[in-house]
Amino acid sequence: MLTSSCTAPVKDDIEYEVRTFQLGFGDKQTPYQAAPSPEVEKLWRDLYSTGIPSLIPLDAALQLPNMTIPFPHDEEGRYIISLDVFHQLHCLDRNFARHDETDEELLGMDHIDHCVDLIRQSLMCNADTSVLTWAWDIATKTNVPHVDVAHVCKNFDKIQVWAAGYSAHGREFDAEFETANDTL
Repeated sequence: MLTSSCTAPVKDDIEYEVRTFQLGFGDKQTPYQAAPSPEVEKLWRDLYSTGIPSLIPLDAALQLPNMTIPFPHDEEGRYIISLDVFHQLHCLDRNFARHDETDEELLGMDHIDHCVDLIRQSLMCNADTSVLTWAWDIATKTNVPHVDVAHVCKNFDKIQVWAAGYSAHGREFDAEFETANDTL
């Protein structure tokens, strides 16, 4: 039987928690919804920057369902990966968190299309089945869903701690260094 992220190198470090999502409207907005600023930009980047990319030992790389390559010139012979959550957060940040319009990464429609579809696939794959309840809203005089309900979540802080321990962040990665014959 398959289980969620059954071969992910982080699987033994994942903890689950019950978390109530923040509503995201009015005075219940999260800091990620604030107007663009260097502080907001840093908040977004801090979510994913330590996790792109990560380096894992050969024994962990051999357990992956997909092949990966060794990190070029790594003295320990580690292999390069990224947990997809960090890629997804990067995509969300690059395309929807209001950034400086001159950012070159925002200009490519192929990149935007890739990111939107990646997030769609992840939402469908993870299929959060938390139950939203409905109630009468006096202000709008309509029935509205309550999104501020309990969810069972992976503890993201623990995943970030794992990623920081395996981070290749700050190391130069030569994407043009041929490793075709070294793929696991």
